Amino acid sequence: MKSIRILTMPKCPYCSKAFGRISSLQSHSAFCAIQHQGKYAKRNSMEDLDVPPIRDMYIVLQKLVMDNEKLREKVAQLEKINNREKKKMCLIDWLNTNKKPQIDFVEWVKNIEVTQDDFGRILNISIINLIMDIIKNNIDEKIIPVCSFDQKLKTIFIYTKKEWRIVEKGEFYRFIDNIIRKLTGQLNHWIQNNNLQNNEEQFHMYTKKIYAVDTEEVSHRVHLRLYNHIKYNLRNIVEYEFSF
Repeated sequence: MKSIRILTMPKCPYCSKAFGRISSLQSHSAFCAIQHQGKYAKRNSMEDLDVPPIRDMYIVLQKLVMDNEKLREKVAQLEKINNREKKKMCLIDWLNTNKKPQIDFVEWVKNIEVTQDDFGRILNISIINLIMDIIKNNIDEKIIPVCSFDQKLKTIFIYTKKEWRIVEKGEFYRFIDNIIRKLTGQLNHWIQNNNLQNNEEQFHMYTKKIYAVDTEEVSHRVHLRLYNHIKYNLRNIVEYEFSF
C-alpha cells in the first residue's frame, strides 16, 4: 500500500502565515522580519539588532512605496468628497421629492392589524413593549409613512395628504389610542369565545391591564421608542446639507 504524502505550504518564520509560492513567501518574510525586529527594538537596545540584507531592504521599501501611493489616492478621494460643495436643502422638501410612501399616515393607522395572538401576550409583557411589537409588525420599509432622523431629536415625520410634516402630539395620541381600542376589540372577541364563569380570573386580569392604561403616558414613551427604532442618519446623504 502506497503511503500518501501530505504537502504542507511553506510558512513565514515570524508570523506563521502560509504561502503557496516561494517567491511570495520570500517577499513577505523580508517585510515581516523587519516588522518583527521593530517590535523587538521597542523592548531591547537597537545595538542588538541585525541589519537586514540590502535585497530585503529593497523589497520592504518597494512595499512601503506602493502602500503609501494607495493611501495617497484614498486621501485624495476623501478630500474630494469632503471639499465638494454640498447643496443646501430643507429636509421637508427633500422628503417630498425623494420619499413617497404608497400609503397615507391616516390610512396606515386605520389599517394597523392587532391580532388575537397580540392580545394573548398582554399579560406577559408591558403594554409599551406590546404596542411597539404591534407597530413593528405593521411596518413595511417600502411604504411606511413615518420617519425620523438622528439630527432632529425626538421628532417623527409623517406622510399625509401627499406631503411630509412633523406629527403633532394629538395625532400621535390618537394613533396609540387606535391600537389600544383594537386590543379592546380583541378582548371582546375573547369574551365571545370563552366561558366567563370558567375564566373569570383571567377576564379580570385582561380588563385590568387594558383599562388601567394611561394613554397619554404610553403615547409619550412609544413616541420615543418609535423615533429610535426608525431613525436614520442624514450624514449618509453626503451631497446635501439639510436645514430643519
